[in-house]
Order: sequence, then structure tokens, then C-alpha cells
Amino acid sequence: MLQNQAGKGNLPLVFILLCVLLGLLIGSVYLFDVLGIFDKEKMAAKIPGIGRFFAPPKITYEEVKIEELRKLKQTIEVKLAELEDKNKKLNIKEKKIENRDKELLLLEEELERKKQVLEKRETIFEDQEEKWQKLTQYYEGMKPDAAAAILSQMDDQIVIEIFNRMKKTQVAIIFMKMDPKRAGEISRKMSR
Repeated sequence: MLQNQAGKGNLPLVFILLCVLLGLLIGSVYLFDVLGIFDKEKMAAKIPGIGRFFAPPKITYEEVKIEELRKLKQTIEVKLAELEDKNKKLNIKEKKIENRDKELLLLEEELERKKQVLEKRETIFEDQEEKWQKLTQYYEGMKPDAAAAILSQMDDQIVIEIFNRMKKTQVAIIFMKMDPKRAGEISRKMSR
């Protein structure tokens, strides 16, 4: 009877040892699987009776092909969406460039118009300057008395334009020959 009781006392200990051994076995299987020493699914599939639960599912060629086509379709859809987005951005940039081109064209036309106006004014100015130079030469060629008599009868602004183009000594001589009041008035206007 003593032996019987001793056997019953060892039963929980044996059970605990079996559980520890089983835990060590399962832990080492997972450790070896993580380390890449062996594949736990392949080993579990070889265990009689329960191996069928661990066996990898059999995949047919058609299923693989369908899955590959599905992934390819997803990839194509993503790429297509990216291309559509890029196309929209390009269209926006293209419109901006077209608008800038139109603005530049308008600015170029405006610049050309202003250039023509400026050239026309320059031509008019050059013609007027040539006329003033000729007129100035006429009065420089006259005797100071005659020039003073004629210039005294002219508009102040015309006299000033002629004097601005004459030699300073010639202007001084003509001033001396003019009426002092008139010479003073023209001098005052020239100093402004």
C-alpha cells in the first residue's frame, strides 16, 4: 500500500515534468525555426495523424495565375492613376505656359508699339533739332546788331532755343546789342 501511495505522489511530478519537456520541445522547435535551422510547418506536416492540419494548402496553377493577374491589375491601376494625376498637373502647367505666352505676346506688341512711337518722336525731335541748328547758324552768321534787332521782335521761347545752341561769346554780344530790359527778361527765363 505504501508503494501505491508513493506512485500516486509521483504522478503530478511526472505530469509537470512532461509539460516542461513538451514546452522545451515546442520552444526549441520555434527557436530553430526562427534561426532557420529547419521549417516547423514541414516538420509538423510529417507528424502522423495531425500532419494534415499543418500541411501547406495545395495551390493550383490557375489560382497562382489569377493571383498574379490580380496583383498586376492593381499595379496597373495604381500606375494609371499616377499617370492621370501627372497628366492633370501637366495640363495645368501647359495652360499656365499658354497664358504666360499670351501675356508675353501682348507685352511684346505693346513694346513694339511704344518703340514705334518713340522712333517717331525721335525722328520729329531730330527734324526739329536740325531746323533749330540751321536757324541758329543763320543768326550766328549775321552781324550782332542785325541779329539783336530781329531776335528782339521774336517770342522769348524761340530766342531762348536759338541762344541755347549758339556760342556763348556770340550770345553775349547779341545781349549787349539788345534793349537791356528785353535782354534781362530773356536772361531771367534762361536761368530757370
